[in-house]
Amino acid sequence: MSDDDVIDLERYRTEQARRSDETGLSLLGAEGDHRHFALPLWRMATVVGATWAGLVKAPGGREPTAVTVVDLGSYEPRPLPPGGMPGDPHLNPPALVEEPGGALIISVARPEGDGWYVVLDGREAGAVIGREREDLLFLAGECAGLLALLGERASQP
Repeated sequence: MSDDDVIDLERYRTEQARRSDETGLSLLGAEGDHRHFALPLWRMATVVGATWAGLVKAPGGREPTAVTVVDLGSYEPRPLPPGGMPGDPHLNPPALVEEPGGALIISVARPEGDGWYVVLDGREAGAVIGREREDLLFLAGECAGLLALLGERASQP
């Protein structure tokens, strides 16, 4: 494998440090099979300038929980997004909803009454259109494929 195949996180972190006083890169729940969600979550966050990206499960309408988190705004991962955990949008995928504070919710899967969705927060409010929207929905599809592949193991930390 050549160096060209590796994402240069140091360059990303340096660029982020220039843009903001709040920088970091930390993961929560990215062990075992859940490590596969970290890259699409990181990519989604960078597409829209979010500092927090999480794959969230809302089991049968109960309290939502972040299963895997990529936190670009802190060296200690925050279990909740900066604007608080939004509830299940109860939409069939693919669906993208922008919350009033700017957080994005992307419905990923709805197996057996459970809601799985991605939350992107810590970004400036604004509609996501064109190529950015296409990229987000493509990456949400990648998360949906991983969920289908992992099955019940996706619910296990």
